[in-house]
Amino acid sequence: MKYQMLCRKALGQQGLPLAHPTAVLPPLLRFAALFAAKAKQNGGGALRRGGPALRVTRCLTAFRQSKRQTPVLVASLCVPLLLMSASFVVAEDEDAQTHYVFGVGYQDIGQFEEAIENYTKAIERDPSYAEAYHGRGVAYASQGRLEEALADFTKAVELQPDGATAYQNRGLVHLQQGALDEAIADFSTAIKLQPEGAEPYRTRGNALRRTGDLASAIADYTTALDIDPYLDLAYGNRAKVRVEQGDFEAAIADYTTQLELRANAEAYRGRAAAYEQADKPDEAMADYERAIALEPNAFRAYFERGNLRFKRGDRDGALQDYAKALEVDAEAVEVYLQRADVLHQGGEVDAAIADYTKVIELTAGYPDEETWVVYYSRGVLKATQGDAAGAIDDYTKTIELNPAAVEAYANRGALRFQQNDLEGALNDYSRVVTFDPAQVQAYFARGLIRLQQGDFDGTIADTTKALALKPDFAEAYNNRAAARLKLGDHRGALDDLEHAITYATPSFKDTLQPTLDRLRAQLSADSSNSPASP
Repeated sequence: MKYQMLCRKALGQQGLPLAHPTAVLPPLLRFAALFAAKAKQNGGGALRRGGPALRVTRCLTAFRQSKRQTPVLVASLCVPLLLMSASFVVAEDEDAQTHYVFGVGYQDIGQFEEAIENYTKAIERDPSYAEAYHGRGVAYASQGRLEEALADFTKAVELQPDGATAYQNRGLVHLQQGALDEAIADFSTAIKLQPEGAEPYRTRGNALRRTGDLASAIADYTTALDIDPYLDLAYGNRAKVRVEQGDFEAAIADYTTQLELRANAEAYRGRAAAYEQADKPDEAMADYERAIALEPNAFRAYFERGNLRFKRGDRDGALQDYAKALEVDAEAVEVYLQRADVLHQGGEVDAAIADYTKVIELTAGYPDEETWVVYYSRGVLKATQGDAAGAIDDYTKTIELNPAAVEAYANRGALRFQQNDLEGALNDYSRVVTFDPAQVQAYFARGLIRLQQGDFDGTIADTTKALALKPDFAEAYNNRAAARLKLGDHRGALDDLEHAITYATPSFKDTLQPTLDRLRAQLSADSSNSPASP
């Protein structure tokens, strides 16, 4: 939809699917880290030195020292400690690994500030601690602090060049920032370091898709699925590319496989859209129903079902779905926009204006490069209601946001002309022909304004340009005839009026004929009264 880029707020901010900082840890150590943070969160009463304690940091030390050899064995050695006492954790405040453990634990329970604090303390105590930089990078990214995350991931790969997960996560940050070449390079490095991993292929496919290299994206998704046939997201990603390629049946097949692996509303909506494209509206409607059943409090399935209903001629059903979507999410910008279009087409101008106004209110904090379309559309509706001042204000705002909005200049010029603001109208039409020299009506309108201002030469110049673009433009011949009469060029005026009569509609001919007859009579009389040549 043309307003799609206005809808960031309605869609919400998606978190990065980052690999957890403990992706390099065995599950038992990750559980221990979580337990440590939980214990500390509960007031620290369970934290003491000595006794039958779970020595998390000691296990982590053993793991770090031997992870390239027998990480599972090292983790298993911690099990007796875990079973011996689940109520105590040794917390050696000056130890970098202890703070890293707490950082991991806080990360798992979603307390990112505490995680960042502990990762930072780990780094202060051991500036070469690559895992701590990586963990802090994930915490920063989880908060949307992408530049800080990028810096930490970069430091992590500098300290540990064979760390595939840090490259993968840095690639995801690059991808979110739109740095596609950098993202592809990082995903490729992750693949080189860990060729048996499916996720780097999938995410590289996402980056390649955004570059427009759909064939390579398909190849990466397929490789990811060869490695992990249960990676449902890869089926969904590949389906989206196949929709872009117009291969709707293959897209439907991929979505179907994804849904067999994991039923989810997004996949049902994706398959519904593919069914729509494949001209299978009944199947599409059924999938939207399934998506709504899974996520009754998500606006998007209602919105997309409403669009399908409108396409099928069910305007009332569409409006009901849009209303339900807005009941679920009162800030869903694209729903207001679509509903405004539907209301406008149905002649409900006041309601359409109200929806455009709501969009303007919702997007006031982050005006988009396409926001001008909303002001322009509202201006058109206000003009139809006779609210010339309100329409002019909206066209002016349109022009502020998009100085090349030719139609806004043209429409504002017409309203200014109606209000006898000839200079304002003249300026607007001049801008129109500057941006688009093929605008016949703009030359004609500017010529008419100049005729009223007494600039007859200017009128002749503008109407001549209009006639060069549209040689059968009867009204332009008439206006040029009027300017020539004012300048005393009766023969030229007669020629223009005769052309005007040739191309005029019957009613316009009736208007022109008396003027033409008078001019002919005058020229005939002048010819009779002129002295004969010797």
